[in-house]
Amino acid sequence: MKDDDSKKSFVLYTDFPQATREMTDHAFREVICAACAYTESGEIPELSREARLVFTYLQTTLDRDRAKWEATKARMSAGGRKGAGTRWGGRETEE
Repeated sequence: MKDDDSKKSFVLYTDFPQATREMTDHAFREVICAACAYTESGEIPELSREARLVFTYLQTTLDRDRAKWEATKARMSAGGRKGAGTRWGGRETEE
């Protein structure tokens, strides 16, 4: 999943703290570290039961946001190729 132009960030929405309010600090840290690892590599590290329950919720959001990012990236890439072709006399540029 990792490549040069891979997604390097993720969003924590304001409803996420509601799911973590009763968690221990250690479990919360596990979830945040797992989100970083999952965003970077696509792999889910070993988690405690408490952290795994919350991460499952967060994973759905991360997957949805990644799909949205991939669609945006493809659209911007196509627009860039089209613009470059217009700028350089109708020549298509290679990806």
